[in-house]
Amino acid sequence: MDAGGGHSGRVETAREEVREVWGWNMGMELPGILEALDSATFVAMDTEFPGFLHQTPRFASSSERYQDVRRNVDNMKLIQLGLCFFGDGGRRRTWQISFRDFDVASASDARSEASVELLKRSGIDLCRTRREGVDSELFSEILWRCDWVGRRKPRWVTFQGLYDIAYLVKLLTGGPLPPTLPEFAQLVGATLGRIIDVKYLGRFCGGFHLGLGRLAETIGVKPEGVGRTKPGSTP
Repeated sequence: MDAGGGHSGRVETAREEVREVWGWNMGMELPGILEALDSATFVAMDTEFPGFLHQTPRFASSSERYQDVRRNVDNMKLIQLGLCFFGDGGRRRTWQISFRDFDVASASDARSEASVELLKRSGIDLCRTRREGVDSELFSEILWRCDWVGRRKPRWVTFQGLYDIAYLVKLLTGGPLPPTLPEFAQLVGATLGRIIDVKYLGRFCGGFHLGLGRLAETIGVKPEGVGRTKPGSTP
């Protein structure tokens, strides 16, 4: 897609429309997002970010794992947020929000080079997100003005989504993550409400220790969307 404010901000797929949100059309798209939030039963979410600074050991405790999440999320910048709202009657509405905060040309913006290269190969134009993306502080401020926390809360669906949740909470609150895991859990409950992690539930459903793509294949769900990293690919 060509850069520029004249683009419609929409990507057509076989069964749905993925609406792209940039700095120049955020004002037009935000009312639809808030309306979808108010009417949705479930919201599937996914994030894109520039990798990890701290790798967590496999057998780390929950508290140790959270401290690595906190260090990573507090020191890195969100690139994209995908939200897919599921309402009554099977209605589905999807938005992909690109943020301008991460500057791929700046050595001061923390990243994993391998992760950045993967994002590029997956079709994310990091120069365009920097040039045309939404300012995260402005986005957070507008959501608070719209009383995001006071609105009806749907169930949020993730897949191994601790980082997705952490980045979304950071975005909504506009500040660093709380210092401890119990405080983080309390903030998640107040900000988002109930969370359903499909990866976690899979442990109790016949031992599904699979990635999202393999899990979808196993249960006969065909991924949809406009690219490997796009929110429309979330079943």
